[in-house]
Amino acid sequence: MKKNLEFIKIGFKQRFIYRSSTLWALISSFLVLFLQIKLWQVLLASTAVQDSRTLLDMVAFLVINLFLTSLTTCNAAGMIESLIGDGSVSSNLTRPISFKKQIMWVQIGANLHFMLFTVLLPTAVAIAMYGIKLPDFSNGLLFCVSAILGTVIIFEIQYIMGLLAFFLVNIWFANFYFTGFMTLFGATAIPLWYYPDWLANLCYWLPFRYITYEPILIFLQDSPNRLRTILIQILWIGALFLLEKLVWGKAERKLIVQGG
Repeated sequence: MKKNLEFIKIGFKQRFIYRSSTLWALISSFLVLFLQIKLWQVLLASTAVQDSRTLLDMVAFLVINLFLTSLTTCNAAGMIESLIGDGSVSSNLTRPISFKKQIMWVQIGANLHFMLFTVLLPTAVAIAMYGIKLPDFSNGLLFCVSAILGTVIIFEIQYIMGLLAFFLVNIWFANFYFTGFMTLFGATAIPLWYYPDWLANLCYWLPFRYITYEPILIFLQDSPNRLRTILIQILWIGALFLLEKLVWGKAERKLIVQGG
């Protein structure tokens, strides 16, 4: 456990040393959140959006989405690509802790800094200002479970993309496409309830909506089947874990062949 904490400290300190950047990130979070709220306030007051959802629903969605972003932000692929690019990956592979755990704990440290110093204050202010209702105990507990599972899903996807750097070296394009897929199919910008039916149905077959969107529905007590959502998240994690093992096995053989 002590080794894990050291890697968490590394990820935390990597962000903490840029204090001016942290301040600007906090200001940016405030501006982005409240500008989004104002935009949706205008849209819902006009005829541009015809829906039974209220402004409070959208504010709650935006606030919880921002909070979950701090948990699910992941740059595992970028970290692995950087380690492979400068050759330092060899030292990481010889440490008494698995390569995957090193990347995971460093990312947790970075996300902890992001949540505490960039996201927590804006979300707390918005919750107080708009009187967002917190879920009851059962929904709150299931929300926490679903949020953790969503975090695992995005880490597995990012980690698998990072392992591709063992074969491709440069994987910037993978992150580019992933960001686009996450925005579109994960409903991080616009809730799925505003999507056309054919696109919303397509999202059911992809893992992206189970990273933040489905946990948000549980928080809003708007999920049609909470346990089914959690089961699907677990199934996606299992499938991604198997894919990761396959890719890692091929990466190990490539390292051995090259004498790494």
